[in-house]
Amino acid sequence: HLNLILALEEEFNISIPNEEVGNLMNYKLIELIVNECRK
Repeated sequence: HLNLILALEEEFNISIPNEEVGNLMNYKLIELIVNECRK
């Protein structure tokens, strides 16, 4: 899980807030959170 978060942050040049980390449960939620962080 941590490796996925680090890879997403590096790939998309974002920082995923700690309160969102627990919500990364499936592809759709990951997509929503990544898009939210890119704004």
